[in-house]
Amino acid sequence: KMAAHHFISAVTFTVFAVSVQFAIKTNALDNGVARTPPMGFNSWNHFHCGVSADVLTSVADVLVAKGLDKLGYVFVNTDDCWSELERDGLTGKIVPAKNFPNGMEAVSKYIHSKGLKFGIYGAAGMTTCASRAGGLYHEDLDAKTYAEWEVDYLKYDDCGEVNIQSYAKFMAMRDALNRTGRPIVYSYEPHLTVPIEWPPYVGNLWRTGGDIGAHFSSVTKEIAVVNSWAGVTGVGSWGDADMLEVGNLGLTIPEQRAHFALWCIVKSPLLIGADLTSIAPESLDILMNSELIAVNQDPLGAQAVLVASYPSPTSKHPTKVSRKFDHQNANEKVNVNVKSSSSFSFVTDCEYHDFSDAQKWSFVDNQFKQCQGSSCMCLTLENNNVNVTVQPCSTSNQGPQTWNAPKVNLTVVQISIMADSQKKCLNFDGVSLTVATCQVEPDVCNHTRCANSVLVQQLYYLSVDGQLISSFTDTPIPPIDIQDRSMMDTINALPCNSSDPMQQFFYNEQAGSILSSVDNTSLTSTGDGFAFAAWTQSATQKWDIGPAPDMRFKLQSTPNKCISIYNFSGPGMEFEGCKPSSHDKGHREAENQEFMYNSESKRIVSASTSECCGTKTRPIPEVGLCVTRVVVPSPPPPPPQGLINVPKCIATAANINPPQPPKPPPAVNSQNELQVWAGPLTNNSIVVALFNAYSAASTITAYWSDIGLPNGTSMHVRELVNHTDMGTMSGKLQSTVNSHDVAVFKLTPA
Repeated sequence: KMAAHHFISAVTFTVFAVSVQFAIKTNALDNGVARTPPMGFNSWNHFHCGVSADVLTSVADVLVAKGLDKLGYVFVNTDDCWSELERDGLTGKIVPAKNFPNGMEAVSKYIHSKGLKFGIYGAAGMTTCASRAGGLYHEDLDAKTYAEWEVDYLKYDDCGEVNIQSYAKFMAMRDALNRTGRPIVYSYEPHLTVPIEWPPYVGNLWRTGGDIGAHFSSVTKEIAVVNSWAGVTGVGSWGDADMLEVGNLGLTIPEQRAHFALWCIVKSPLLIGADLTSIAPESLDILMNSELIAVNQDPLGAQAVLVASYPSPTSKHPTKVSRKFDHQNANEKVNVNVKSSSSFSFVTDCEYHDFSDAQKWSFVDNQFKQCQGSSCMCLTLENNNVNVTVQPCSTSNQGPQTWNAPKVNLTVVQISIMADSQKKCLNFDGVSLTVATCQVEPDVCNHTRCANSVLVQQLYYLSVDGQLISSFTDTPIPPIDIQDRSMMDTINALPCNSSDPMQQFFYNEQAGSILSSVDNTSLTSTGDGFAFAAWTQSATQKWDIGPAPDMRFKLQSTPNKCISIYNFSGPGMEFEGCKPSSHDKGHREAENQEFMYNSESKRIVSASTSECCGTKTRPIPEVGLCVTRVVVPSPPPPPPQGLINVPKCIATAANINPPQPPKPPPAVNSQNELQVWAGPLTNNSIVVALFNAYSAASTITAYWSDIGLPNGTSMHVRELVNHTDMGTMSGKLQSTVNSHDVAVFKLTPA
């Protein structure tokens, strides 16, 4: 059972006569699975919506044939696009798409026959990110369906209505999975903006940042984000830095090695995102490094953190920032002043474990009640038919305490009552608990990602533990397509419009320039995004748009990275590794990377939604999506200060012990390019990684004081990338590390 129990046990770390205690989380989510970070395969990074039954069964074959299963890679997980857009009209169940002609149960059976485990994808909204049927309001039905298919792993995304409180909607699926009786690893994407305490009580792993891309800047960004979650993660509850890009085009071999090693030491799940049927031998060797895998799977479950960093010779951050890694306090909480509700009004901050009786409700005879012996208090509509309070329960089965909560304890719902001869819904606006006219979600939220849900004030979830959780949140999340791009003069993929000058570009194939017709500025690469700037003939401004049939859109200087339409449908655009041309493999695997320039209309047209297929030897008609210049003039407002995204629960008393933020990792500048990471392992060992994000080989030093060891301590050192014993060292560990590469060491008492 995924009980919300959270225990701290003291573990003693001993080096000679020195004994240091540090706190390690155990049983943070006590459902018996994912006691070490999950390992396996996920389809999204390489196949996107090209996933199929054949893809997954082929992956299963390769995992066994190459011995990857023996190293721990046992999950074969489909991501989005396995299901139809709509549910079955009679049963309400999710329907497998045509790319799974024999259904998901047949795929599951085949994967299990290989001794592997099967994973599936869903989303906590009306739609998935690719506009397939979502799971909101259908948690129990979907969980039962997954159990019938013998699913072992659920990745649950945050699409559809993204600004509904994550704690409520992801708790609903957690409890639904529990009720099936089948052990299922629960991975979810809450889209939190800062670390917060509650994720370990909801799932086995949660995404800590944004979507990863096959470029080095994305790797460094995601590893910096997951570092901030070090005070939350532990056994059974892992920070997920996203799937691996090892084996995909866009990263060099040293960058792939650094990417894999860093994911191993921070205890991120290791889910391969490449095509294993054609992966390069050098990339496969990286994925099969048994000593790095052993660090990732170390039963202590302690996440390594950034403990020291140094500037490169050309750094814009000239000062070293270093702090000793304090084992004793690495995973403990810190008491700080936190934001609380401005008024109680019978709504308070949710407690996440061992919460008080004031937050425990039952729904009996259409009453929400709390009972102490024979004395019961009920949720009550006041005489003005507006405000809601808590009053002694009456025996009447009609009146101000009679609520309608369909499928309560089964899903997120609107709770309603009859008031003034009208159906009114329980409503929390962040200050007051009232009833108001019941809202209906805009139709757009039923078909695509929606960041402006009108139901955010009227959805509630009664958990199996009795918390009545409001879906109100004070941190609405912008659509993912503009997130992190809000200050850019950038490009999107939008419906072609012949009268829109923002879709007109002058492409000079010989010079490689792409100039906007609006002001003749040049499309310019910013590394992992786009901007418009004066034409300077820079390498970041020279582009290729290849002729049919290989119609790739990429920088001349980085021919292995292509411009892609995010999620195949946009509107966001990004760089990722170029995928094989669709005509090479008989399906349109790379269609979101294929474009054609129309010299007459001056438009760059995408093949992803256009009416052309086959060999692509004929021009693409201007239908579907066109590259469009988009100017966003101002950044979004900064996030609120203090502890944010705190879920709210209806209660009979104010929160006595408000939730606390996790203790942050050592205050080290993650923008410095030369970095030292460290973390404890079992048997009194320590893992140390020297990471070089600079553009040239550099010498990096890890001092004993950085990793919490007394200066005179002798440690046996083994290098884990090349499997080399380094002898005994004391005081410091130093190595010259190549550009965008890593050296990883295991230190054990000598």
